[in-house]
Amino acid sequence: SISMTQAAGPVYAATSQTYTLTITNVSTNAAQDVVITDTLPTGTTYQSTSANDPAICQAVSGVVTCHLPTLAAGGTVTLSVTVNLDLATRGTIINSASVSSTTPDSNSSNNQATLTTTIVVPTTLAPAPVLISPVTAAILKTHTPTLTWNAVSYVYYPVTYQVMVDNNATFVSPEFNATGLNLTTVVTATLPDGVYSWRVRAVDLLGRAGAWSAVRNFTVDTVPSLAPALTSPADNVTLTTARPTFIWAAIAGANRYRLQVDDDTFFGSPEINIFPIATMPSAASVAYMLVTSLQQGSYHWRVQAYDVAGNPGNFSAIRTFKVNIQLTPANGVSLAATSTITFTWQPVVSATGYQVQVATDAAFTTNLTSYDVIGGTVGTRTVPATSVAGTYYWRVNVNLGSGLQVSPFYRSLIAPAVAPLAPVLLSPANAVMSSANTLTLTWATIKDVVGRDATYQIQVDNTATFVSPEYTINHLNGTSTTTSTLVDGLYIWRVRAISSSNLVGPWSVVRTFTIDTKAPLAPALSLPVNGAIVANARPTFSWLAVVGANRYRLQVDDDAGFGSPEINIFPVTTLSYALITSLQQGTYNWRVQAYDAAGNAGTFSAIRTFKVNIQLTPANGISLPVTPTITFTWQPVVNATGYQVQIATDAAFTVNLTTYAVNNGTVGSLVVPAASVAGSYYWRVNVNLGSGIVISPFYRSFTSPSAPPPAPILINPVTGGATNSTTPTLTWSSIKDLIGRDMTYQIQVDNTATFISPEYSANGLTSTSTATSTLANGSYSWRVRAISGSNLVGAWSTVRTFIVDTLPPPAPALSAPANGVMLAVGRPTFSWLASAGANHYRLQVDDDAAFGSPEINAFPITTLSYALITTLQQGTYSWRVQAYDAAENVSAWSAVRTFKINVQLTPANGASLTPTATITCTWQPVATAVGFQLQIATDSAFTANLTTYDINSGTVGTRTVPAAAVAGTYYWRVNVNLGNGLVISPFYRSFVAPAVAPLAPALINPTAGFLSNVSGVTLSWSEVKDLVGRTMIYQIQVDNAATFASPEFAVSNVSGTSTTTISLPNGIYNWRVRTLLSNNSPVMSAWSIIRTFTLAAP
Repeated sequence: SISMTQAAGPVYAATSQTYTLTITNVSTNAAQDVVITDTLPTGTTYQSTSANDPAICQAVSGVVTCHLPTLAAGGTVTLSVTVNLDLATRGTIINSASVSSTTPDSNSSNNQATLTTTIVVPTTLAPAPVLISPVTAAILKTHTPTLTWNAVSYVYYPVTYQVMVDNNATFVSPEFNATGLNLTTVVTATLPDGVYSWRVRAVDLLGRAGAWSAVRNFTVDTVPSLAPALTSPADNVTLTTARPTFIWAAIAGANRYRLQVDDDTFFGSPEINIFPIATMPSAASVAYMLVTSLQQGSYHWRVQAYDVAGNPGNFSAIRTFKVNIQLTPANGVSLAATSTITFTWQPVVSATGYQVQVATDAAFTTNLTSYDVIGGTVGTRTVPATSVAGTYYWRVNVNLGSGLQVSPFYRSLIAPAVAPLAPVLLSPANAVMSSANTLTLTWATIKDVVGRDATYQIQVDNTATFVSPEYTINHLNGTSTTTSTLVDGLYIWRVRAISSSNLVGPWSVVRTFTIDTKAPLAPALSLPVNGAIVANARPTFSWLAVVGANRYRLQVDDDAGFGSPEINIFPVTTLSYALITSLQQGTYNWRVQAYDAAGNAGTFSAIRTFKVNIQLTPANGISLPVTPTITFTWQPVVNATGYQVQIATDAAFTVNLTTYAVNNGTVGSLVVPAASVAGSYYWRVNVNLGSGIVISPFYRSFTSPSAPPPAPILINPVTGGATNSTTPTLTWSSIKDLIGRDMTYQIQVDNTATFISPEYSANGLTSTSTATSTLANGSYSWRVRAISGSNLVGAWSTVRTFIVDTLPPPAPALSAPANGVMLAVGRPTFSWLASAGANHYRLQVDDDAAFGSPEINAFPITTLSYALITTLQQGTYSWRVQAYDAAENVSAWSAVRTFKINVQLTPANGASLTPTATITCTWQPVATAVGFQLQIATDSAFTANLTTYDINSGTVGTRTVPAAAVAGTYYWRVNVNLGNGLVISPFYRSFVAPAVAPLAPALINPTAGFLSNVSGVTLSWSEVKDLVGRTMIYQIQVDNAATFASPEFAVSNVSGTSTTTISLPNGIYNWRVRTLLSNNSPVMSAWSIIRTFTLAAP
């Protein structure tokens, strides 16, 4: 059989039409040599054929014939035949097709098909184009302007364009009239200066003209502006500002100007080249103040005018000016006799510093002296006066950030000779005391304005009158001297400068110093007394005051020669000193030395000795009573990190030596077991000050009687503990005496607390554990006691009980999650029913039903539920539980249940979504996840239109994506990253989404209010895609009005995210962008927000 269909909707003249032919073999046998014949309608021309089977087709004289070698029983072949409609074809046309085969056909009535098509002419004409450039009222400086407009969007036919340009808005006799244009731009014929109107319309394939565009006008102006007349600064003027203001008369018709300033009259590389300098049309003059500082020098300046069309006029006449920032002293001035001279200048904006130079010749080579001034806002420097009368020259060099520039200008002044300033005394400081009888005196140097050195007169006297100086010197070169030998006493000194013209300056202020060469006496020591034993490792030392001394030196050493003192403290300004460094135990020597204010050191005091031994109790040689323990105490040492108490039966600490570590420096006591054998014992305390234990040189002894050992402490089993062993192992603490002698032990186990008839008993045990004989199930009591080597029997330990239990509990019954359930959480909670006699459980979870390598193996669990603390990936899991009783008897495993983890929440599977601008997918956040990956595709295998959205946070459970631009079924899944990379989910969901207009783009550049000096501006915006990443195209409009009624620039079908406008006249513009799914698609976004930019191109 054969059937024929065509696309629904009207068929327009001069377009194309496609017919779909479906051939089906309804027989139970294969059809051989199948021929399909399609007689095309009159008024059409064959275009192409396509088939879903390897049919061989050809078209001859309006008939399409296709041949299939065979068509299987029940098989179907689809052919698409496309024809072009002739330009004049109207009304109805008929397409006829048939199918035949060499195989007999039991029913040939369905082997023909016809289809009638009605051809219509669209009543809608092509829309009016939108003019782009030139903008309305543009003024152009070319006789052949380029006109551009926006391509019209006409769904029916291709179009050409007609353009008219006239010097009359009626267009009765156009100056330029072009038709049949395929492009959206044209260069006009030559147009004389004047005002013109222009318009454009589209003409379709049928020759029908659409509406004219809105009319725009432009002006052709090629006449340049006049040269401006300069006003200020006047010609050859000298300015003190480095940023002068330039003023000139405005030119009629000009709206902007170029200012050039150069140190070259040819303006080969202008220092300043400012353009455009805009002005109001009504302004009578134009002023411009430099924003860049000029260096000092001679400059030339000129101005050029530009009219609205951009025609440049001739440059103005050239003027010159100088920049010299010097202010005072004025050139050639004669100064009065003062001790200093102050130079001033005009500070320069953006300067970083200055250099004032003074010399005795105009070439600045003789007696040149430079004074650096740090800071660009400073405009003054005061220097010393001149020591020789005469003419001096000065200039100011400026640093604008790239180094000092030497000024080409200078000024001169006439200065008298002036006496030098008083020197400033430097050392020694006032009222100093010296133990030397000669002293070096220093003072600040004195120079005049050009650096001439002065000589100096110095006086030292023991009276303030200086009538008969003890030391004096005249005309000294240099700024220091050493006095002659002076006797002990108080002295006063002063200095004055003498210029090279023998003018004597004033004396400096006076200072005093004292010569003291007599050392103080040796101190008398107070505490500690000689030979003292102290327990404090930081003792306090004290001594008596020495007449005339104001500070002391304390030395402590374990060597009587004080070759390398442990303590050497100086200066100590009081009569006592408490050590801030801890001494190790041992024998020490100490002494003190006195110093007076002049630094004279006296002889050391007599030497005393003392010992540091921190032991407190037991006292040396004491006999102790019978007690179960012995307590040792000592004085804690500041900064100690620990101690070591050692006990032995000989004073050399080699026999029965036992060491007890105390790992805390603030502890000062230790309790140890008593002696199991009577006799004499020796003990000492070693200290660790952070660099290891140091053995004490001191020890003490005591006599101890023998004492019975203390009761052992039972360890295992714990009180009331249960065991599934019929021969449990019992353990207890070891008992030793103070020097580590071992004991033997007696143990009893009984099923009653009276121990009348023990079930198990053992004597003379040398270890601290034993396994019992075989015990029946039940409750038992047990105890232990120690026996010393002197056969002294200690007390029994406390009694403990334990239970022997060898019967396992029953297997648990599972509660939740239910078998086969789907969960959204990666850390589910598992629960089960109690198993009789059980007190803890094991939970196993695995993605393998055989539990070969469980993902979760939690043990012990002491409750009837367990919330996972390890996150599971999405997938299918099995779980089971096992019970344990107090004796660790284990039950059989519970029945196995399965569950699935899929974190997806919304949209629900198979949901039909409503039209919204975005779609939100949600999922259950997964504990310990570091991120997620949302994937959306148009097939369940996630191979078609796959788009991936990364979420770089494990606490986020939502992602909003753009809506679908094409209606259909979509598939989504969420992959989880638990820190080892993303794992693809085995689960997915689908939803049905309608087609929704895309989002409006976000504008990027230019930013709002951007000022451009380039007439072609590049616009950019954010990319817009739908949920599966379908790429969009964009429509852009630029207009000098916010209504966009007649855009200056408009372009459609931009496939990227940026475009550059045509060359636009200077002015303020608005721009916006919107998104389209495809060319001429009705699916489009709203317009973006509107931004503005300003053009101020040269």
